[in-house]
Amino acid sequence: MFPLSVVRRLTFEASEPEALALRLRKVLAGELLRKRARVEVCADTVTFIAGIFRFVSSGNLLGVIGYGSVRIAAETDSILVEYRLHFLEIILLSALVVTFMATVMRAGGLPLQSAIGGGLFFFTFISFGNIFVALARFRNFVNKCVRAAKEGGELTS
Repeated sequence: MFPLSVVRRLTFEASEPEALALRLRKVLAGELLRKRARVEVCADTVTFIAGIFRFVSSGNLLGVIGYGSVRIAAETDSILVEYRLHFLEIILLSALVVTFMATVMRAGGLPLQSAIGGGLFFFTFISFGNIFVALARFRNFVNKCVRAAKEGGELTS
């Protein structure tokens, strides 16, 4: 349920879908481990727990994603990649920061309506901005993993 979790589906053409799906699961799990997530591969699904309260760089792909799963299914002439990302932690952290900020603004003499309006604006900006950036970056990450799996190797960057 948006904004707490988001589901996206991508389809990629493949001449050998079963082999590509297997390679993609391995590449994806390896790359998620490199991004310092806890990873579990079970059947056709790669599940990971990242969490925003980790010591990673701010540029880490999984920085604002709490946890997620990626299901990779081989079809007749393609593979289906369905991923579900959860953002509860960034929503809670944004709410905490904005509540503190609105309280400080109110204590500084700002009218109640302005403090609430400013708080809502910044909550929306912080949480949804981070979510939209994470969604775009994760889609790009999946595309890179698929390219690497098709080439039979690993990601280089």
